Amino acid sequence: MQRSRIFCDICVEKCPQKAITRNGEIFTIDSVKCAGCYTCVNVCPRGAIQEDFFEDFATDELGD
Repeated sequence: MQRSRIFCDICVEKCPQKAITRNGEIFTIDSVKCAGCYTCVNVCPRGAIQEDFFEDFATDELGD
């Protein structure tokens, strides 16, 4: 999943799974590495990452 957002990098630094990377203006969450712990959601000072971003991950794992 890729989303263009605010560029503070706190989520990249705090992700315990190192599942978030940034390339220029694009942040990518690696669905294989992401454990769904919502650390990124909790540390984001502007709410740029929301829990609903992870719905696709759950759906993929259930095979829907």
